[in-house]
Amino acid sequence: MGEGSPFQRALVEPKTLEFFDLSPEVSVLDLACGNGQMSRRLAGFGARVVAVDGSESMVAKARAFEGKDGPDYHVADLTKKDALSCMADTSFERVLCNMALMDIEEIAPVFSLAYRVLKPQGVFVFSITHPCFDKAVGNHLTELEEKGRPSHAPFY
Repeated sequence: MGEGSPFQRALVEPKTLEFFDLSPEVSVLDLACGNGQMSRRLAGFGARVVAVDGSESMVAKARAFEGKDGPDYHVADLTKKDALSCMADTSFERVLCNMALMDIEEIAPVFSLAYRVLKPQGVFVFSITHPCFDKAVGNHLTELEEKGRPSHAPFY
């Protein structure tokens, strides 16, 4: 993913930021943060970000980007009910799970965690792929443009 695919930058990120209504010093928990791309983006707006992923190697990649003022990264298995039990109840204004719920085997603990750590009136924002694009096998449709073909000609 690097610092965000064109899809991430053009579609997912702008709407996520709009839903978040960020202001400086808002507290954010980024669940399944991957390489920390969105965590860094949120921190860049002045948010205090705690970011979590189940992969030690992804968290290591995320930490490699950071200076001392970056997000606070942790490794935790979000499919476990007691994941992040050390975090206090109602401790975050925002919780994010960006393009990851569809890849988490057991999501009930994620929702329980988000509910537990959100402050009253807090916001949980998640994004997922549309189910029609979420299949391991099958054909993917690609739109083609044929230059020089009359616009009234059939496209086969």
